[in-house]
Amino acid sequence: MSPAHPHSASTGADLGGDPPCWEGLVADQRDLQARAGLDLDTETQINYLVTDFYREVIFDPLLGPVFDEDAEVDWGFHIPHLIDYWCWILLGDRRYSGNVTRSHRDLHAISPITAEHCDRWYQLWCSCIDARWRGPVADHAKRHAETLMAGLAKHVFAVAWEPASEAQASTEAGDPVR
Repeated sequence: MSPAHPHSASTGADLGGDPPCWEGLVADQRDLQARAGLDLDTETQINYLVTDFYREVIFDPLLGPVFDEDAEVDWGFHIPHLIDYWCWILLGDRRYSGNVTRSHRDLHAISPITAEHCDRWYQLWCSCIDARWRGPVADHAKRHAETLMAGLAKHVFAVAWEPASEAQASTEAGDPVR
C-alpha cells in the first residue's frame, strides 16, 4: 500500500478553508468587500474612485474611443488632476488648478459629446461609487457629478440631458442596485 498523500484526510490534515498561498488574494477580496460600507471621505478613497472610474471609461465601448482614440488623453498626466479636482469638491482640498469648462469644450471640439455620452458617464460614475462607498460624501459625489454633467451638457455640449434615476443609472451601468 502506498503512503498517504501529504494532504489526504488520513494524515489528519485540515482540508477546510483556504490554502495559505491564497491568503493575500482572499484577504484582498475580503478587504474590498469590507470597504463597501465606508464613505468616500479620504484622499485614498477618492484616488480609488477616480482610478476605478476611468478604468471603466477607457474600456467602455461608447466613452473609450472619445478619450483614447479621439482626444488621446495622457492618463498619467490627467488622473492626478482629476483626483485633485474631486478632493477639492469632496474634501475642500484646494490643490486643483484647472478649468473644467475649457477642458471639456476642447474635448467636445475634437469629438462631439452627445446626451448618450453624458448618460453613460453619469451611469458609470454612480456605479463605481455604489460598488464601494456609502454615506454623505459618496452621495455628494453623485449629486455633484449630476450637477456638473447637467451644466456641461447645457452650456458646453449644447445637448438636453437629465440623469436617469440613481437606481436606473446603476442598473444600466451593469451593476445591481444594492
